[in-house]
Amino acid sequence: MPCYTVRYSSVEFKAKYIDILEEAAKRLGYNFRQIDGKVYLSNRSENIVIDLISESVRVRANQGNEEKLNSLKQMYSQVGLEAIAKKKKFVLSMKKNQRFELRRY
Repeated sequence: MPCYTVRYSSVEFKAKYIDILEEAAKRLGYNFRQIDGKVYLSNRSENIVIDLISESVRVRANQGNEEKLNSLKQMYSQVGLEAIAKKKKFVLSMKKNQRFELRRY
């Protein structure tokens, strides 16, 4: 019987646009690699694997990783909104609690 076990958590993450995901990961300080339908994000302390086919993320189950995964999802949304704003010539402004507003001028 092992003296310890490592538990993993799997979370749904629908990332259709790889370039936006790459930009979001780089802004958060991750190294980005894409191999065979999976994206590998790594930094000094952790590794995150995103399966693009099953649209899920697998991380070690501890409190810090869930927060980091949430920040990755939020950054993916933010970078996506920035890309839309630039393409459609909108102005993107940040409101309270990670809420954004797009305005056309």
